[in-house]
Amino acid sequence: MAEFDLIAESPLNGLQRAFEGVTVEEVSGRAIVSVAFSDRAGLEQAVRTSLDLTLPFVGNTARVETRDLLILSLQSDQIFVLFPQTGHRPDLEIAEIAGDQGLVTDQSDGWALLRVSGPGSRTALERICMLDLHPDIFTVGAVARTVMEHLGVIIHRDGEQSFLLMSARSSAESFAHAVVTSVENVI
Repeated sequence: MAEFDLIAESPLNGLQRAFEGVTVEEVSGRAIVSVAFSDRAGLEQAVRTSLDLTLPFVGNTARVETRDLLILSLQSDQIFVLFPQTGHRPDLEIAEIAGDQGLVTDQSDGWALLRVSGPGSRTALERICMLDLHPDIFTVGAVARTVMEHLGVIIHRDGEQSFLLMSARSSAESFAHAVVTSVENVI
């Protein structure tokens, strides 16, 4: 029997770039679990019982600070749950919360996560994002699916001057290049 060790690698090898007014950095170590459901009321009751939390409406997020857990409400029948990855089966952790009210799938290895932050972050993202990112429109806590440079992206405004971006791992380098190039062109 062959002996070998598997070594986990993040999609962008720990990318960190600092510019004047903008930082672009890979976010790693986060589990991403999808929960699909047909009965919103049933899932909402399960979430309320397990987490003492109301399920956010589409386009919004909810955070459970005590568990460092973030719920992204992406569409009427699907949420994503992000939290620190501590084990090999994050889907089982979320299945305990959802009970029989949702179909749970581990998506952790399928996504690359970038945080773009700083005073120039919105300006840099507006060059490549089709959404209106004005603070009065895309408020802190907002989440949406969009396209940036022909790549599918989930964007979440996680702070006054901070955005969490999620894109497919298979095109992570192209995605990071597009974001970094946009920042370079506005500073």
